[in-house]
Amino acid sequence: MTIEPNFTAGSFGRITDKDIFDARVAAPDRVFTFRAYPHWGWAELEKQGNVEPQPVRTADGRTFSVSMKDGVPVVDWTGLIRKFEWEGFKGIEFEMPFDGYVSINILDKEGRVARHLLNWDNRKAGRHMAMWDGLDDPVYRTPGKPVPAGEYRWEGIAHPGAKLTFRGYASYGGRVPWESGPKDFWLGDHGVPSDVVADGTRVYLACNGAEGGRHLIATDTDGRLIWGLQNTTGAADPEHIAIADGFVYVLHPKVGWMGGGGRITRVDAEKGCYAPWPGGSSHVLEIGGIWREGEEPVDHADSIAAWKDRLYLSISSASFFNEDVADWKALIQKLRNTNDAVAVRIMGRVDERACRRLDEFLAGKVDQERAFATWTGGPRFDRGVMEGLNALLQSVDLVAGAAKMSPARRARENRRFLCEHLAPALKPQPQDMIVEVDIQTRRVSGKWGVPFVGDIFAADPGIVYAVCDNSEIAVLNPSTGALTRFAAGLRNASAVSVDSTGNVIVSVGEPDMQVLVFDSSGKLRRKIGRRGGRPRIGPWREDGMLDPAGIAADSSGRLWVMEHYAHPKRVSVWDMKSGAFVRDFFGATHYGASGGAILPSDPNVMVGEGCEWRIDPATGRGRCLGAFTDHFHSYATFRRGRNGRMYLVAGDLRYGTGAVEFWERRGDAGYVLLAKIRNDVSPVDDRNPGSTEIWSDLNGDGIKQTGEIQTRPGALYFSGANSWSLNLGPDMSLYGYDRSDRKLKVLRLDGFARSGAPLYRLDMLGVLPDEMAAGYVLNESCAVPSADGSRLLVNLAVKDHPANNVWHCFDLATGRLMWTYPNPYFQVHGSHHAPAPEPGLFRGAFGPVGAVSIKGAGDVWVINGNLGEWYALTSDGYFLSRLFNGNLFEWKWPPEAKPGVDMTDLPPGCGGEDFGGSVTPGDDGNIYIQAGKLALWNLLLTGLDRTVRISGGTLSLSEEETKKAFALREKALQAAAGRKVLTVKRKKIEFTGNFGRDFAGLDIVEYRKSEDARIKTALAYDEQYLYAAWEVRDSTPWINGAQDMAHMYASGDTVDIQLGADASADPKRSQPVKGDIRISVGNFQGQPKVVLYRFVSDEKKPRQFTSGVVKGYTVDYVDEIRDAVVKTSAAKESYVVELALPLAAIGVSPAKGLLLRGDVGATHGESSGTRTKLRTHWANQQTGLVDDIVFELQINPANWGEFVFE
Repeated sequence: MTIEPNFTAGSFGRITDKDIFDARVAAPDRVFTFRAYPHWGWAELEKQGNVEPQPVRTADGRTFSVSMKDGVPVVDWTGLIRKFEWEGFKGIEFEMPFDGYVSINILDKEGRVARHLLNWDNRKAGRHMAMWDGLDDPVYRTPGKPVPAGEYRWEGIAHPGAKLTFRGYASYGGRVPWESGPKDFWLGDHGVPSDVVADGTRVYLACNGAEGGRHLIATDTDGRLIWGLQNTTGAADPEHIAIADGFVYVLHPKVGWMGGGGRITRVDAEKGCYAPWPGGSSHVLEIGGIWREGEEPVDHADSIAAWKDRLYLSISSASFFNEDVADWKALIQKLRNTNDAVAVRIMGRVDERACRRLDEFLAGKVDQERAFATWTGGPRFDRGVMEGLNALLQSVDLVAGAAKMSPARRARENRRFLCEHLAPALKPQPQDMIVEVDIQTRRVSGKWGVPFVGDIFAADPGIVYAVCDNSEIAVLNPSTGALTRFAAGLRNASAVSVDSTGNVIVSVGEPDMQVLVFDSSGKLRRKIGRRGGRPRIGPWREDGMLDPAGIAADSSGRLWVMEHYAHPKRVSVWDMKSGAFVRDFFGATHYGASGGAILPSDPNVMVGEGCEWRIDPATGRGRCLGAFTDHFHSYATFRRGRNGRMYLVAGDLRYGTGAVEFWERRGDAGYVLLAKIRNDVSPVDDRNPGSTEIWSDLNGDGIKQTGEIQTRPGALYFSGANSWSLNLGPDMSLYGYDRSDRKLKVLRLDGFARSGAPLYRLDMLGVLPDEMAAGYVLNESCAVPSADGSRLLVNLAVKDHPANNVWHCFDLATGRLMWTYPNPYFQVHGSHHAPAPEPGLFRGAFGPVGAVSIKGAGDVWVINGNLGEWYALTSDGYFLSRLFNGNLFEWKWPPEAKPGVDMTDLPPGCGGEDFGGSVTPGDDGNIYIQAGKLALWNLLLTGLDRTVRISGGTLSLSEEETKKAFALREKALQAAAGRKVLTVKRKKIEFTGNFGRDFAGLDIVEYRKSEDARIKTALAYDEQYLYAAWEVRDSTPWINGAQDMAHMYASGDTVDIQLGADASADPKRSQPVKGDIRISVGNFQGQPKVVLYRFVSDEKKPRQFTSGVVKGYTVDYVDEIRDAVVKTSAAKESYVVELALPLAAIGVSPAKGLLLRGDVGATHGESSGTRTKLRTHWANQQTGLVDDIVFELQINPANWGEFVFE
């Protein structure tokens, strides 16, 4: 089990603890603890209370005593906070010129960085000593490896610290553009404004997607937030809400990818919290469960209204769901008809990888779930079919006259056609209707057929207004069932509402984009908003709406309009009487707020959300200047071309796939798309490397023409991790990974057309050295030049490196590697396992979001990350600084978003999944940072321009000192390993040679020193045997050249088990005692042999072992265990050993609850199989020494783990 206590920190923050986690886990999953089952620990539940408090164990293995005081457990945290420092023997003395931060590098004779010794280390002014352990770079608590003996030199830099100053923000409607308290929210990130209702004092706003932000908020009539509510239902976010008698009713629509039906949640309008339905304990009402006996249930609805104790639901959607398939096998047969154009169009939405098991499904060999699914989170056949069917609902070529139909009528007619065309596989659409629900009983109390019904609103005296066929407003009287027309001749009517005076308000889309106000008799009184609305692309017009959806009039006579569009997201407010524009509320930004950038020539101007914004330097608030595109960007940055023009280079990319766009800025919000480089013009998979296309608008007409397009085989990938950075040089050169030959290429700018379009030539791709692409991983790696274009920073996956990912800096002129820096806990999911922040430690890094030149520091890459902090590396290899702060205990949010407030010790957004950001060198010499999670922040970076150099010196490292380094490494490895526990379950094992099958359900431990020598081990027992099994990767499997059976451990491949049979022996002993044994199993002259070593034994069969260092080391008892059972099997690059040890032979009597210390491992020999060259054990990390037959034999019980018998 596991426990996850959560506490409110300050006014709004959260502290989460992970308790009762497995002792083997150094860093419990910080996010998905409830799903990280391997991290859960064992708890013993006592039958009665008054138990002795157990000590608290931290993730690094330390324990702190607990005592009871006044009935409350109190922890003695003495010694909790400590600065970690590596033990060393080589002193480096330096002078710190001021209070601040120092970084020191040690360089080898070739000038490469051998060790980053100090990294943004906080020191006071004065003399200081730093100690080097003779190792290269560590990874958190994993030490580096010894460097060669020789001559070294050290260098350093220092600065007083970076400062981040707030300048302003854009695209956010809340009080402040950060979530520092419960009154600081606005709407959500994934969706757009969808619906709004009002009562006598408040306004309630909804959006249809909110992983960040809130899906439902309440404000006063001036837009000041009163409360915000997070969706905890597991259902989709709302398109429609309603209010009656102090409760807000939220309609959660049915969506295919989430599963389940639609739901209605009940919210207390005063408190802003979920409220149970009358007569129940839940705030959730399943729509599929509201129907009376005998009625055909429908599990979804399309709009909602409320009046006193009644709810009204409209049902009319033509959308297909899985439940609408009557016969999947019949549907598959229909869709496989390649001569059927409709079937081909539907199957065009289905990933071919989801079709590979359809034949087995049709033959009855696999069930539907196994046939339709691929991998967790991967494409599904059924989901693709639904996408294909629903994509055809607005087609104009399936039924006659579809182009002239309303969207609602067109969808219904197309669905009818598809059901007939694919009959009998699909079910017909349910009847269009309005349903009445009794709130007290939560059951249907009436229903009426209403063709093409859409949005609905209930008003006094209990009548329901309905948008029908997107063209008229009808009125339903539930008391009589009468349906009358109220208004007709509308175009693309979207929503309807009624104000407190009885005026009926209707929002309409294209071509008018307005809100129409009718009096109670149906006479049109006024139109609100500029006719035609504001442009999707072009200068901002505040007096125009765009895609108006939900509408409501508040008690102050203002009209609130939810504009159902994302660029930008906008809630506009208007005067009901005059129709004049009053104000608007923007945002929130899309998820992660990527694609923002600050203009170098005017840092008050920034782009983001497909728009341009101008910051008021006095208030910090940004106003929209206009929109220039209809999509979000994954990353954006400005470059001034050699032609003097300003360009925005932006990624329209997802997971590395899509387009790099080049926009010329020609004035406020005046951006012209002049070039695109695409890698998605042809399919890409394991067998098809895809292709790359470049379009440059040579004549400036905005139209792709044959003479403007180049293509080449092989998709080029120019983006960094998850496309949140771009491999772009200062000269607009692009660095791309070629899918066709897996090499890194450079695509250099070849000038500009007269139109201003940048020119690139695919036939002039430069090929970079193989070393720059070795370990390059699509959608993870990046390759970004320095600000002067002389060096290239590449993130590469490195096999067998404890960090897995490593920053590499290459000199572009020579291809020479200058330095590396560990990049552990990479990306979002790597960050879940990261420890607390430490100086110089990368945690959840994404990629470089800017390369700038800073006085004193030189060229600097700024790298964003997932855990509330960014990082700065210099081209000389220094870890210059952390930017922002990932330590939530130090966050102190400013009470107001005023220009000039200090943001240095805050995260770049919310402190998690802040994906966006960019860094801009301003024309004024300053460095500007765009950040934010739910808003676009504009910040000034200072302090790093005061970086100074620290005079260095020389170092000599002798051969003897490298041995010291080796000893320190093994000591540190053992400390990092912490407590090791292996559970030994009772189970009789039958050997077949299949490790996974024979030992299924048991505790299997994995360990390695290299990927090619990975080992799995499991133990079990019964009344006769202790069972053990090893699965070992080995390129020359199961070879041993020993001439003496007792020397197999030193002569090639063996497996090993070490055990202390005396449970009472000192666990910290460094020397063996009676009961300590070692068992070595190897291939001795073609036969598996099992050798037992009893180091201290009453029964004597002594053997002496001698090496060049130790003469005459005696083991009391050495002999073969002849009645052991061994089964071995070898494959091309691995082998399996299964072993049954007679309990009598090893002196062990297992029983439930027994805890013995011990270890398991294996040795790997050289290719000839004559000498052991690698020793790997699960618990003991001090196994680096080979070539000494005595030291290789000796055991170190203090380093053993624990075998817990169950």
